[in-house]
Amino acid sequence: MIEFKELDSAQKIFYKELLSEYLDKTICKIEDIKFVESRHVLMRYMPEKSICAEIGVDQGDYSRSILKQASPKKLHLIDAWEKINNQSYSDFKKDVLELKSFEKAYEKFSKIKGFAKLSQYYKKRFFRLNLGKKMREQIENKQIEIHHGFASDISSLFSDNYFDWIFIDADHSYDSVKDDCLKYESKVKENGYIIAHDYIKPRFKSVIDAINDFCIEKEWRIRVVCIDYFSKNKSAVASVLLTKKNNNFSLDTK
Repeated sequence: MIEFKELDSAQKIFYKELLSEYLDKTICKIEDIKFVESRHVLMRYMPEKSICAEIGVDQGDYSRSILKQASPKKLHLIDAWEKINNQSYSDFKKDVLELKSFEKAYEKFSKIKGFAKLSQYYKKRFFRLNLGKKMREQIENKQIEIHHGFASDISSLFSDNYFDWIFIDADHSYDSVKDDCLKYESKVKENGYIIAHDYIKPRFKSVIDAINDFCIEKEWRIRVVCIDYFSKNKSAVASVLLTKKNNNFSLDTK
């Protein structure tokens, strides 16, 4: 784990400026925040055998990192995988599928339990995301459950205090990020976490504002900053881990 004092001078300056500008409203002390070198490394610190969710799955790249690094008991993958405002939610890469045709993929994976219940549209997205091919075993043994729809609608499927933690990386608009936090706050256990990706400005100021306002209104606090990307021109990507204000928080490696 990278402690704040161990960052190089350029990173120190950048993150001190970022934190002092954006964390004051959430009543977080910079010196109390832990720093982890990436959101992938952060997964090593998640509770063992946790029940978790990824909101905003896209091609499933981070889903695989969650499986590898966190080894959760149950991972719920939630995504709309559809067009929003007449634009594709994700610009799917043509080379994602190693199988050359949908027909071959269908033949190989059609025997998965529950597969027949999926819509034709989602079946195609399912393969294009490569989730079926890469995560077939976890889907069959029910370690992974896929939810096709908007997170706000899916939230009603889960009971309160169900998740150990959730990771949010879906629609980056202010309303969507804040709504995801509000809808899933009660679904997270008392000592659980909400992790939000792309807490950075100026590109995702909407994410910063939504997270800060959520923390203020619901008395959550930013405890960890994950340095996902940093360059000398002060371009950066960061994820933040939130807990409830009175959470006796500690970050312990496995």
